[in-house]
Amino acid sequence: MEKYDRHSIRIKGYDYSSNGLYFLTICVQDRRQLLGNIKEDIMEINDTGEIVRQEWLSIEQRFPVVLHEYTIMPNHFHAIIELVGAGLCSARICDIQEMDKRAEQSPAPTLGDIVCAFKSLSTKRYNRYNNNKYGCHLWQRNYYEHIIRNFNDYDRIACYIRHNPGRWKEDMFYEI
Repeated sequence: MEKYDRHSIRIKGYDYSSNGLYFLTICVQDRRQLLGNIKEDIMEINDTGEIVRQEWLSIEQRFPVVLHEYTIMPNHFHAIIELVGAGLCSARICDIQEMDKRAEQSPAPTLGDIVCAFKSLSTKRYNRYNNNKYGCHLWQRNYYEHIIRNFNDYDRIACYIRHNPGRWKEDMFYEI
């Protein structure tokens, strides 16, 4: 028997590079409250939370995505991300020639590729900021995703994200 009995939590056979909306939850390693504090139902991010915010917002310049609602919580992160395809970019990111070049060079990135890049970039900056020359893990190994299939689903999740700081003490990730 293997030391760890790991199995994928992804939907078998689903193409996670396909265009669509996805709800993500990414937890801090050991659910440590590293990203800030909630005071009077408002999330006040600290320097680490600011690193996370900046790296999240930079994802739009690295991948063909549109970022929707997101919130940084003390020990986790929620977001809605829209994959728009490998050959598709908004005009503010690239021009027609660059779009053609991208489409020829590589397949569409998967949701996992994007989450991996976000986690890696934010962890590297976190370690540099804290002078961790050996590095430490900012994020847990995996992440939760939910495929958003319709407007009602989107609206419910966006509302959850917006109001999450006000419900912190009821949150499944709440720890004193």
